[in-house]
Amino acid sequence: MGNRIYSAVLSTLFLLVLIVPLGLFLVSPRKEISTAEKRKLATFPKVKGNLQGMLAFPKQFDIFYQDHFGLRDSLIRASNAISLNVLHLSPSPVVIKGKEGWFFYTGESVIDDYYGQRQADAISMDEYLALFADRRDWLSRIGVRYLFIPVPNKITVYDAYLPNRIQRSRGLSFYEEFIAAANKEVTFHDTVNLYALFKRHKEERQLYFKTDTHWTNEGAMLAFNQMIAYCKQWFPEAQMRAISKDEFSIDNVPFSGDLARLMHLEKEVGETVPVVHIKQPCAGTDQPLSAQELALLPDRKAAAKAPSTNGCPQQKLTALVIHDSFGNGLRRYFNERFKRVIYSPNVPFDQLKQLISHVKPDIVFDVWVARNMQRIAPDPQLTAAVLEAQYAASDKVRLRVDNSLDINSVSLRHDLRLQPSTDGLLLQATSSDPYFVVPFTPPADGERYLVEVNVDAPQDTDFALYFTTADDQGTIRPQHRVEQNVRKGANRLLFRLPHPHVKGLIRIDPGTTTGTYLLRSLTIKAVPTTKQ
Repeated sequence: MGNRIYSAVLSTLFLLVLIVPLGLFLVSPRKEISTAEKRKLATFPKVKGNLQGMLAFPKQFDIFYQDHFGLRDSLIRASNAISLNVLHLSPSPVVIKGKEGWFFYTGESVIDDYYGQRQADAISMDEYLALFADRRDWLSRIGVRYLFIPVPNKITVYDAYLPNRIQRSRGLSFYEEFIAAANKEVTFHDTVNLYALFKRHKEERQLYFKTDTHWTNEGAMLAFNQMIAYCKQWFPEAQMRAISKDEFSIDNVPFSGDLARLMHLEKEVGETVPVVHIKQPCAGTDQPLSAQELALLPDRKAAAKAPSTNGCPQQKLTALVIHDSFGNGLRRYFNERFKRVIYSPNVPFDQLKQLISHVKPDIVFDVWVARNMQRIAPDPQLTAAVLEAQYAASDKVRLRVDNSLDINSVSLRHDLRLQPSTDGLLLQATSSDPYFVVPFTPPADGERYLVEVNVDAPQDTDFALYFTTADDQGTIRPQHRVEQNVRKGANRLLFRLPHPHVKGLIRIDPGTTTGTYLLRSLTIKAVPTTKQ
């Protein structure tokens, strides 16, 4: 008897599992968005009258049904909860369940970066530092200061809460490599080392959310006060002050962050977090930019991202803050310490130049989390303007190759005949790999160099310049080169030597095609390494 009842109950449950989702599918209204997955759901496929359409319909309908069967969101949440609470595994492929309620984001190569798999070589890091140096120098020409604020990924600050198997594989992150290079070299210094700051203070207060990728209000405040320290050095007359304890109060509130949403468990996974309230705020609500200012954004999409402005009239300085989502947590503090702040979320620097030139803020802050750092792209027009100004201002010529070159002093050449002429140095290439080598012995170590090349080419081709460093011991390495496209006829090139320690030899490859080139001149100048 008992076995019959058990079999009947089991059969009934099995039928319900089959019938209920189908029944709800037939009678329930169609959803466009899955609340569990935070994505757009498939729409009912169109029925096409041809054979190909009829054959494709079953598969398309299956996708539609899988997105709309009854109790789908509830079943997904239940499955995810079992995975997290019973199996102790994150149900999301981009979230790691850590210790003591901590969760970590691993998408966008964050975990690869933690393992040290995104390191840059000396040349690529030098070029990356130059990107920010160009911004700084361009802004300096119009009287504006620049500060770059990279924010470390949570996984590098609170890695003690990662599973042990992951901790054991830690490498050098790109953030740490960048800070080390900025501290060591002289190209670009104007950056804030939040990683070191957070490592010192992470035991005193919670700087990142456990269930979110972002920093807490207190983490953002700690970072902001470090930025103010730079402002005090640059603008002592403004009497800038850090946000002090008597200016704010803290409420502890329940919170469930973006990592909980990625696991579709925002109702099940949460924490209690401190929320900072400014007691007597000077600033009001954010306001849109004026129509005149918005018109200075060349891309209408940039204007659609809604730059806004706020500030405290009692303060003295103005600022423009370029930022990703981490900048949102800084706004309450910027509003209290600057007369006017323009917030520009996710708008590229090159699209802000006209606005900056018009507004002329005292300082531009550039705030990006580490996982977004390598997305920051150079602005070729800005770089060209900076290089032209630096080259024109320098009188420190370290090498010049023209018709005055002693041909007999060229000890190494390949498939190339050299002959001085009235207008320069004739280079007769007899293969697709012509080159000659000249010594380069600058008087100082650690100088930075710009190269100007004036060359006439017989065809469209590629000009290349190879260089050695102090560590190469006279061996020219393939990766130590700069390449530029040249057109048939006259060309003028201006570029950096992208390495901090160029010395020894310079190899000049005029092109990759046979024929006669005219090298009118090649000049290498030393340029200032810091903003004057």
